[in-house]
Amino acid sequence: MDKVPAVSVIVPMYNAEKYIATLLESVLVQTLKDFELIIVDDGSTDKSCEIIESYKPRFGNKLRLVHSPKNAGHPAEPRNRGLALSRGKYVFFMDSDDALTKTSLKEMYTAAEKYQAEIVYCKFVLISDGEGENFFNRVRGDIDKNDKKTEFLTESLDLRMQAWFKLLIKVEPWRKLILRDYLMESQVRFMPVFQDDSIWTLGLLCTAKKIVMIPAACYVYRILPNSFSKVGGDDKQTVKNIRRKMDRTIRAMQSIDDFLGKIEFFQKNPEYRYATINNFLMIDLNWLQTDCFNLPPHKVKEICQTEFAKELGKNNSVISQLFAHAITLTKELILARQKIAELSTKSKE
Repeated sequence: MDKVPAVSVIVPMYNAEKYIATLLESVLVQTLKDFELIIVDDGSTDKSCEIIESYKPRFGNKLRLVHSPKNAGHPAEPRNRGLALSRGKYVFFMDSDDALTKTSLKEMYTAAEKYQAEIVYCKFVLISDGEGENFFNRVRGDIDKNDKKTEFLTESLDLRMQAWFKLLIKVEPWRKLILRDYLMESQVRFMPVFQDDSIWTLGLLCTAKKIVMIPAACYVYRILPNSFSKVGGDDKQTVKNIRRKMDRTIRAMQSIDDFLGKIEFFQKNPEYRYATINNFLMIDLNWLQTDCFNLPPHKVKEICQTEFAKELGKNNSVISQLFAHAITLTKELILARQKIAELSTKSKE
């Protein structure tokens, strides 16, 4: 039987020919050599797969490229498939346009083994807006020189949820090295909805006993100019943006609520269950207002009804109406806060 690698690095990929070589190079130079790299191609139409194939001799038998039968349109499915195929004691998820620091896997693996933790969480990441050879030359960091301590996240779910509500828990998958056996047993998986990483991280937060936070910057995040959250567009693009952002609210809220209902803490503390669902809802509404701000309520209702007819079924009309109303109230609240801030500034002059 083949030896189980220490770490399985899992990468969902779609049309990443501009960036995938940088990722591959960063994995090749890892000081921890006991790894496997699984790249799940989600129907790429560019030269991404050709580039990966050209790297296989340099990886020996450590690199696996698998292909999805069709494009899922979301990294959740490729991530879940990569997890199912993985063999490592720990798993680590990456995005196809990012990279690792040379000691990333070593530092996180060493901490996991030392503290017997289910999750190792790196407090800091590095960022770069460079491309090609300039990618690493333009790396800069957010490392706090005063924060050099390895810490343990409290095992109290009460305190964990308070930190969650204050946005003190980072949700990015690529901050976390995770014990594979725990992840498989917990059944925490990625959902194919907008901002799925938040739902996934909540699952980890509610089921993991020991989470270790290390002060190392183990990841290099690439800043792309055409980030989805920053791009506007025509009416067709606006509808697409709204559809994607509504996705989590319409499709995932019931699953989140059902998940919380199975956990004893939330059974005994229904106020936390309500607050958690409300936290997701308010975040979603704030995301949506950027695209809906200039749309009349009837148009928001129309988009909701049209795009989610199947999911909403017989409740299509009433839920679409309530959703449009909630977005309208959110916009009014934002405008009211802006007005209060303006009046407060004037009163101090």
